Amino acid sequence: MQGRRLEIRVLGSFELLVNERPLPLGQPKQRAVLAVLALHSDRPVYIGEIIDAVWGEVPPNGARNQIHVYVRGIRRNLAAAGLPPGMVETLPDGYRLVTPPHTVDLGVFRQRMAEGRRLVRDGQLSPGAEAIQAALAVWHDSPLGGLPGAYFERAATALEQQRLAALEQHMRLQQVLGRHAELAVTLRAALEDHPFHEELRYGLMFSLHHCGRTVEALAVYREGRARTVDEFGIEPGHRLQTLERRLIRNEPVPPAVDVRREISR
Repeated sequence: MQGRRLEIRVLGSFELLVNERPLPLGQPKQRAVLAVLALHSDRPVYIGEIIDAVWGEVPPNGARNQIHVYVRGIRRNLAAAGLPPGMVETLPDGYRLVTPPHTVDLGVFRQRMAEGRRLVRDGQLSPGAEAIQAALAVWHDSPLGGLPGAYFERAATALEQQRLAALEQHMRLQQVLGRHAELAVTLRAALEDHPFHEELRYGLMFSLHHCGRTVEALAVYREGRARTVDEFGIEPGHRLQTLERRLIRNEPVPPAVDVRREISR
């Protein structure tokens, strides 16, 4: 791989890039095989799980043999791009994608999150916030884009939950550090993708209020309430309603949570 820089992206549209150029991945099912291996890079993936990802609950006869054909196709594509075909390692009942460090964006995200949490537990809140922000910057879009099927829908949902958890931790750190103006920009963008996420809406209202923009904070509440009532026929949660009342009455707003204790859980 000398002179070849490989990137594998699952935190957005699934793709492999060699020296920043997309690598052809073959037909959709072959692409799905490689995606399963990338999700579990450097770990064994048993062939039954690969079959489930490619065909679901009703695989065709000869599914195992077809998986072997797809793996051969993946190896040919890797070799054509100047990458070692041995990156896809054969195991007794499956395969493993062997990747150099920092190749798969999901691994980079998790490493940076672990570093951020460690720094926060050590009382280094600002470096911890920066590490978590760097972890979030790894994301490109909704995870596993372009990969249909129930297996990838479940995997994408689980990954999105990890992203939201990281965003919430970053939000609370920024609140403690008093970086409300910067945080408000981040949370407005996040609410575009997750308009019913009340923790993010609370955080945006909290930050706008602490920037002296209480009128905007109340507008954020009204917009969220309108969405919730129109979509589900219910009012916002108690915590959001309480925050709105406090802002209207100019009462003290609850302080941010103890982020060190929360991240340590």
